[in-house]
Amino acid sequence: MNAVPPRVPAVPRGLKAILGGLFVAIIAAALLVWQNAVLMRRQINEDFNDQQLVLARQAAAAIGHRLSDVEAEVLSTARFLGGAELTGETLRGALAAMLERCPGLGVASVRLVDGRGGPVVTVGSPLFATIPRSPPEPPGARPALAVGPRRIVRTPGGPWKVADQVTARLPGARLLVCDVDLTELIRGVARHTRSGRTGYLWVIDSDGVFLYHPDPQFVGRNAFEARQRRAPEIDFSSIDRIMRTRMLGGEEGTGHYVSGWHGGLHGRIAKLMAFAPLREQGAWHRETWSVAVVAPEAEVRAAVHRVFTRHVAAVALLILALGFLGGTLVTIQRRTSLALQRQVEQTTAELHEVERIYRRVVEQASDLIYILDTDSRVVLANAQTVRLFASLAPVPPDPAWGDPPRELFLGRPLAEILRPQDAGFILQKMDQALFCGHGISYEHSVRVGGGTVRLSTRLMPIREDSGGVRFVLGISRDISRKLVMDQRIYNAEKLASIGTLAAGVAHEINNPLAVILGFTDLLLERFPEGTPEHQDLATIEEQANAAKRVVENLLGFARVTEGLEEQVDVRRGIEQVVSIVANTLMTHKVELELDLPEDLPAARGDGREFQQVIFNLVNNAVAAMADGGGRLTIRARREAEMVAVDVEDTGCGIPEGLRQKIFDPFFTTKPVGEGTGLGLSLCYGIVTRYGGTITCTSRSREDHPDGPTGTTFTVRLPLAEPQPGARRHHEVAAEHPGGG
Repeated sequence: MNAVPPRVPAVPRGLKAILGGLFVAIIAAALLVWQNAVLMRRQINEDFNDQQLVLARQAAAAIGHRLSDVEAEVLSTARFLGGAELTGETLRGALAAMLERCPGLGVASVRLVDGRGGPVVTVGSPLFATIPRSPPEPPGARPALAVGPRRIVRTPGGPWKVADQVTARLPGARLLVCDVDLTELIRGVARHTRSGRTGYLWVIDSDGVFLYHPDPQFVGRNAFEARQRRAPEIDFSSIDRIMRTRMLGGEEGTGHYVSGWHGGLHGRIAKLMAFAPLREQGAWHRETWSVAVVAPEAEVRAAVHRVFTRHVAAVALLILALGFLGGTLVTIQRRTSLALQRQVEQTTAELHEVERIYRRVVEQASDLIYILDTDSRVVLANAQTVRLFASLAPVPPDPAWGDPPRELFLGRPLAEILRPQDAGFILQKMDQALFCGHGISYEHSVRVGGGTVRLSTRLMPIREDSGGVRFVLGISRDISRKLVMDQRIYNAEKLASIGTLAAGVAHEINNPLAVILGFTDLLLERFPEGTPEHQDLATIEEQANAAKRVVENLLGFARVTEGLEEQVDVRRGIEQVVSIVANTLMTHKVELELDLPEDLPAARGDGREFQQVIFNLVNNAVAAMADGGGRLTIRARREAEMVAVDVEDTGCGIPEGLRQKIFDPFFTTKPVGEGTGLGLSLCYGIVTRYGGTITCTSRSREDHPDGPTGTTFTVRLPLAEPQPGARRHHEVAAEHPGGG
């Protein structure tokens, strides 16, 4: 009997599907890896060539700058030699100085020759023994340059070099000749230009001759012939085509070709190259040079191989790690979810904090900030806006209830919140801003309570991402105080003009007053005292003197005085004023109290003008206590870097509504004929001119009918350092204090 072979268990259909799918996945992964390697190699080659192109551009620019520097040195030296008569060692020193200024520029020698090429002075090692090429006649004062002839030279025992001459014409049929070693000039750039590990740079001129090559055997030789002669078995058609059609045509770009050598290696070597034309060559601008940067493709291929190997290893590890990743996916997803949740919570908290900060800024701003939609409904309003809207409502709320809740305004149109005239004005400006499509600014006044508030407002449409406008932002600022200050400045300028006019009028009035007083004095001598005529003339003289004092005060107000001194003895100045007004105080039953420290420092200012200030303040205090006497207190003290003087009385005081006007010129509360209104304005001008301040505090019967009344003026002047000889001058000035 024939033996029956054992039955091989059939492979389950599901397992076959899994194995088939795995096989297909492996083949697809291998194809993808191979395709990625090809694409990667191509992309890396392109990226590498792009980097080489940047190097070629930089090298071309550096070489062009060096050639321009050589031209500039030749022109500079030619202009110097053409405008100076130099001979002997002085001339040699000028040429040597030029040679010293050209390190690394390939300048081998500088010569001065006559028109026939005979040398006059030579500095350096000449590369040529021929007659230089004479440049054309210069178009003006600028010397003309000529380049050439170009030669291939070789120093004894040294490599081949390409050299050129730069010649400038000088007055007197002389030529300035500069021998330039182009190979050495380019080498200064080439040694700093490196592509990859072993890449290098070479340069050809418009004839395809190597001006520089790292292999000295190629320098000065035609590139098309030199390559073929060295490696005739290599096809150089690709590099020759690039050179003829692109490089010699002044183009820039990238490419690749096959060479027969690279450094110490020989054989077929694929190379990547990038080239750029040389621009800004100065005197060499008629030629087209091209700079090439090359590197072996093997360096890039090695990088691709390393990446490819790592890629294959990564794919293998990926297949092996699929199971592990599947097992850890849930854990990672859970951890990620928790981390995202914490991040969301943190971001939400940060957003809440930012929102809270913005809300504080908006709420605590002194300006009115509000947002309206296109239907004029209030979307946002800060506290200042709510207060203003509440005061502009048709029926303002009771202030005793505190700030009105903003819910009364949010979501409601302006026509339901504000008075009709105010709502209509804002709606008109909103329509104007929406029509213009940009922000508008305007000023307007609103009546709040019993007064008027001036607002400066800017309305700005808020655009959505789509470009549409749904909201309008409004920012209003209260400029009432600014307008008051502007008005004061205007009044001050107007008063300055009035003062100038008043000074002229006062001078004109002084002349007839002098005549009146003179004739009155003569007439008084004709009539004995006690007669009616003598009394009438005395009245005329008294009134004329009163008019003269008014004119003097007017002149003092209009006149700009600089002061005679730089410091004031405050204690002595006050004592001098007190000695003058002592009789007046006694007559008006005013009790005087002085508080003047012995060590009171000197203040900055003029002694005469300081006494004028104290004198005016004392006179005003006496006038305020004219009804029944009182107490006048003058105290002085030092406050930090200031000297403060208080003049305090127990008079009737100044009502609160008049205090802001007391320093205005011509303002007075005295009856007509008893005051000019210039005293306090003069005091204010004197004190502020020396960097001081004058302030007033007062309690009047009108404001405080039941309490004590009185006024205190405080004058503060900066401290001044004592100066030699200043005290005696102060004493002389103090003997003649001003009055009025």
